[in-house]
Amino acid sequence: GCTLTTTLTDDIVVVIISAYTNEQAAPINETAISTVSDSTGLQWKRRSKTIKGEAVHGYTMLLDVWYAHAPVALSADTITATVLNPGGATYLTIAAVAINGADLRNPFDQNASLPAASAIGASGGSTNHTVSGISTNSMYTVEIAALFTTTGGSGTPAVDSGFTIIENEWG
Repeated sequence: GCTLTTTLTDDIVVVIISAYTNEQAAPINETAISTVSDSTGLQWKRRSKTIKGEAVHGYTMLLDVWYAHAPVALSADTITATVLNPGGATYLTIAAVAINGADLRNPFDQNASLPAASAIGASGGSTNHTVSGISTNSMYTVEIAALFTTTGGSGTPAVDSGFTIIENEWG
């Protein structure tokens, strides 16, 4: 799980979960993440679920996005993803962000190109990880990008002008 503290009320909390198994013969099950819960008791909804193959090492990764409305400020709220029947030994990463000022009834841009995900197979060296074809209907849109890997990594990720790295677990 992960822990999140916020200072404002009426945030939309978005959780991005990455899960994969280390067994090529038993790839991650599409229904592996059954629920998201937290210590505050927020009502979680699934935004999207994407299965992506990873070309070099043959692993399959599940990217699952959930969200909840936090009517009160959160204090060390522990967020947990429940994994059922994953298909093999499972590696799970959870990233959470709270956004204030979003439409509480309809927090996501309704453009058909969203959400977007990409799988890139790479083995060492530098590789650009690009998700293309993203469009938004609203000019008041927050874009969240997350890079998850089945093999670990080192170094400092680079971002385009106008974007900011909030957290880097590699560096």
